[in-house]
Parts: sequence; C-alpha cells; structure tokens
Amino acid sequence: MKQASERKFDRNEVLRKCFDCLVSNGLENTSIRSFSTASGLNSSSLYYWFHNKDEIVLAATLHGLKTIIDDLFTQAYGYLNDLDTLFAHFPRVIATYTDHLRLAYQVLVSPQYGAQLKAATAELSSAYDSYGKVLADRLNCNYDTLCPFVHLFISVATNYVLWGDEVEAIKQYKELHREINMIILSKQQ
Repeated sequence: MKQASERKFDRNEVLRKCFDCLVSNGLENTSIRSFSTASGLNSSSLYYWFHNKDEIVLAATLHGLKTIIDDLFTQAYGYLNDLDTLFAHFPRVIATYTDHLRLAYQVLVSPQYGAQLKAATAELSSAYDSYGKVLADRLNCNYDTLCPFVHLFISVATNYVLWGDEVEAIKQYKELHREINMIILSKQQ
C-alpha cells in the first residue's frame, strides 16, 4: 500500500517547483535538500520518484522549457490577428523568462548534463514544427514557408535572453514581422 505522500504526488507540480528552485538557487547551489524544501517532499520521497539529483535537474529543466515554450506560443496565438502588437509585445514577454531560460542554457552547456538535456530537447524542435503548423493554418500560409520563421523567432528570443540586447531583439523581430507580412500578403493576392 502506497503512503499518503505518494498518493498525492503530482509530477508536474514537483517539477515546476524544482525548476523554480534551480532558477532561484542556480545549478551549482541546488541540492537535494533544496529540492526537498521547494517541493514539500522529504528527500526519501524524492528518491522514490527520481533516481538521483541529476534526474531531477534534467526532468525539471525539460519540464520548465516545455512550459515556457507552451506559454510563449499560447501568447503568440492570442495576437495573430494583430501581428504589429505581437512583435512589439514579445520582447517584454520573453524578458519575464530571462532567468528561467538562462538556467536552461546553463544546464544545456554543462558537461554534467548537457548531452542528456540536448537529447531530451530534440523533441522541442518537433514541437516548434507543430506550433508552426498551427500558425500557418491560422495565418492561412504555407507551412514550409512559415516554419523557418518560427525557428528564427525562437533563435531571436534565445539570443535576447543570453545577451540581453533588447534593441537588437526588437530590430530582428521587426525584420521577422516584415517577412511574415510579406508571406501573408502574397497569399492574399
């Protein structure tokens, strides 16, 4: 019979709390004790659900990345009828995730975690393609034409997070906006 704490285990909630813990403490300063405090689970419960600290770091980071990407695209979908606002608003939206995305980058380039996270994040690329298909459908554009712009959109966001150059990000988003408008206009003619 499972203990009460095991019946109440919500993996997504625990991973969210662990990712927030990583963002707050940093990769090097986060311990099992930190995860335990953040998640509300004692260390033995954490070891019941995860093999070790490395598994928590990787699972929490991947969960955090997926959550952020889902939120970014959900917000983007809300502005599809007003691309001017989307491209003007997006650098501020991305800025709210700067610390989270920098932590994910730190994990990705880490010798200890990098290769494993890179393999796990390969599925994110297919997620971008899925989002691209939705965007193409909603914008009435050809998917093959629009999809590279989705990837560029993410690249601009990544560069903005890493280097903090909002002026450059806005310039790049304006160019993406111009190109996407040209695609949309060409479909309407």
